[in-house]
Amino acid sequence: MIWQQFGGEIGMLREYIAQNETREEVLERFNRNFLLLSESISPELFHRNRNPFKHTIRYTDNPYQAGEQLALRSSCCLYFCRENGEKCYVCPRLKDEEREEKRMKILATL
Repeated sequence: MIWQQFGGEIGMLREYIAQNETREEVLERFNRNFLLLSESISPELFHRNRNPFKHTIRYTDNPYQAGEQLALRSSCCLYFCRENGEKCYVCPRLKDEEREEKRMKILATL
């Protein structure tokens, strides 16, 4: 399960670095290493059908900052399985109606 979470995390990290890093050599080195992880390594190494680092990020509206987007996770963290746990706002298992309910609750508390 942990491998499935890496795709979304590295995607968010790539976006953060692209927006905040100004040194071209750092960007090039990071992108070269990302391509090594996502393109050069066989999925069998991770005991998966596909490489977990090869992931297309999906987005949803950010209820905390109007006009901004939040990246959905690539895999559920299973926090909702804990006692009194619930699904995160960016959980990929969350249905659109459930996410809208969560959004309304968040907006009501702001």
